[in-house]
Amino acid sequence: MKHVCRITRIVTSDGGHALVVGVGGSGKQSLCKLASNICMFSTTSIVINSTYGMNELKTDLQTMFNKSGLKDDGILFLFTEGQISNEKFLVYINDLLSSGEIADLYA
Repeated sequence: MKHVCRITRIVTSDGGHALVVGVGGSGKQSLCKLASNICMFSTTSIVINSTYGMNELKTDLQTMFNKSGLKDDGILFLFTEGQISNEKFLVYINDLLSSGEIADLYA
């Protein structure tokens, strides 16, 4: 219960970004999805396949930014270590977590 409350408090604050770390199978994704549901946010995650690359990640992030910025929808972006098919993904995720902005996302 404490963890759900912490995640909920973090994501409801302005520019709230959280990096949830723990051993596999400890319920990190479930806690985040529950907190997202409590806050009435939509949970967004990327779907990795064999052709998923930087352009697809940019497109998914642009879609997420449009939903959250233009439409003012609450979004919880769930990104797991299993979805890191390219190490360059981490540059975008780091920018998102540190400043909330991603350089070179839009032309």
